[in-house]
Amino acid sequence: MSRSLKSAVAAVLAAAALAGCSTAPAVPTPGQPMGAAQIRALAQEEGEAGHAQQQAALEDGAVTFQEYDEAFARLESCLTEHGVTVEGPVVSPVDGVRYEFSSDFGSREQSAALADIDECNAVHWTSVAKAYELSQPQSMDPPLVEATSACLHARGLDPAPEADVIAEFVKSVGEENGDAVLECVQHEGARLYPDLPSLTAGY
Repeated sequence: MSRSLKSAVAAVLAAAALAGCSTAPAVPTPGQPMGAAQIRALAQEEGEAGHAQQQAALEDGAVTFQEYDEAFARLESCLTEHGVTVEGPVVSPVDGVRYEFSSDFGSREQSAALADIDECNAVHWTSVAKAYELSQPQSMDPPLVEATSACLHARGLDPAPEADVIAEFVKSVGEENGDAVLECVQHEGARLYPDLPSLTAGY
């Protein structure tokens, strides 16, 4: 049995801001990149949780691709040790940033396997992935840009000609049509890239 591992939240809620707190919230405003203060806040959280390797990658307020890749290698090793097979990673055509990958825990008992997957993610991956993926400039693969635009036009929407990432598509057709944008990206992405281990779309 397989399970896709999504490495970032699909949509970030502005209500997550921490009112009256001197520490920057670890979640960026939708459409805005995660800043150094928010990444350092994640480092503090990981330090308090005892996740030293994630803390070390985050504490300077930035995550490099090398640190992201190394964190994935630790995640994959942890999953493999728990009998979980990993397919990927592949850099996402949706944003040109995140790793797409999936897991297969075979005949293992589901609840125990999912608990191991969640623990491996928490210890080795989640915060580093969030910081890297939400702080990097995005770039959708051109064929997917064209297909997404055509899909939205077929739904009676009129995306801006210059839209080339999900957030820009949503901005140009209206927040109320955000689900339509995600559906188009996911449908066209699955059609164009059938061999991807997973496909994550969010803004």
